[in-house]
Amino acid sequence: MFTTPYVLRALKALSIRAANDPIDPLLRGWEWHHPPIKPRAYLGLSVSDIASKYCPVRMDLWLRRKEGFKPRVSMEMNHGLIVHKMIDYIYRGVAREILDGKEPFETIESLKDPPESVAGDERLRQLYELLLISIVGTVMAESLLNGGIIPPPIITEYRVDGSRLGLSTGLRVDAISHGVIVEFKTGSPRDFHRLSLAGYALALESYYEIPVDYGLLVYIRLPDNGRPYIHYKPIYIDSSLRKWFLMERDEIIDMLLNDEKPQRPASCPANCPYREVCWK
Repeated sequence: MFTTPYVLRALKALSIRAANDPIDPLLRGWEWHHPPIKPRAYLGLSVSDIASKYCPVRMDLWLRRKEGFKPRVSMEMNHGLIVHKMIDYIYRGVAREILDGKEPFETIESLKDPPESVAGDERLRQLYELLLISIVGTVMAESLLNGGIIPPPIITEYRVDGSRLGLSTGLRVDAISHGVIVEFKTGSPRDFHRLSLAGYALALESYYEIPVDYGLLVYIRLPDNGRPYIHYKPIYIDSSLRKWFLMERDEIIDMLLNDEKPQRPASCPANCPYREVCWK
């Protein structure tokens, strides 16, 4: 699924850019004991706390962390959670079946029935079938090149300790494939989605002390009419992106430490899960 010729060409193009624009050594995660990597306080923030800039003033973060409000789960949010769980379910299932000695076509047969949360939604069921075939197809292609059937070269729901950066000890990366961070998105593309890749890269570098330079945003769309489709956006996690993430982290830390409640934003999208609290 993530080794298509298009994705590989895009990542190769990023490597050329990286050679001409190397990452500042002081912006590597293993420099966690020095500014600017070193946080002003250790609040156990999630990468989502920092990277999800849907609210321009971060009122959503304030309401959640300082006032204890829980978000209203919208249909879009619920679909997003189901898609993430679906992808993890398929990858783990395919790896298990292959390690048990199943042939690719036997694996498809074993996993053809989706989880209950997916089966009742036609769009999700179509996506499940397409992903299953695509992932097993990738395994078959890799097997032809390697002379034997091997599990998919990807780890989903990968946990990492980000505490050295002032982040949570239980960060969870959507997936890692060939050293590339993979983030799945079901909403419309936003520029700040890149921030999550920077946060996870810094956390992985702080914990393992190995460079993590590339990420992949995978947009999974579920149109009301028509088949689901996937769009990839390869990202070079360069110095400017790392600085942006660290700046957002430090501004959030200052806001929370100083009890500076944001002013209500001038506008708020109708699907904001905190709208009923913020605009009551």
